[in-house]
Amino acid sequence: ANRCGELKGLSNSLTDLGDIPKFGILSLSPYSAELSNGMQMAFLFALFTSAFCREAAKECRRRKKEYIKCLESRVAVLEVQNKKLIEELETLKDILLYYCH
Repeated sequence: ANRCGELKGLSNSLTDLGDIPKFGILSLSPYSAELSNGMQMAFLFALFTSAFCREAAKECRRRKKEYIKCLESRVAVLEVQNKKLIEELETLKDILLYYCH
């Protein structure tokens, strides 16, 4: 199960209880008196976790870009190696044809 998706659902269910802003400090909100302490904690936990998920996604994208750069570099090296091997194969074919005929 996607933990970020579960917490996003929690945040959405809390906002269904009233027009609670998704961002901002809950204790300064006029709605804070309407919510129990547990609901306030759940809301703050959802805000914290969504920020954590955003940071994790950002780091994941950074690592993906780094991985793609490594793959591109490896492809370039392998293309050069492949070209050399093709040239060597052609040379060996020419030698074989020369001695077989």
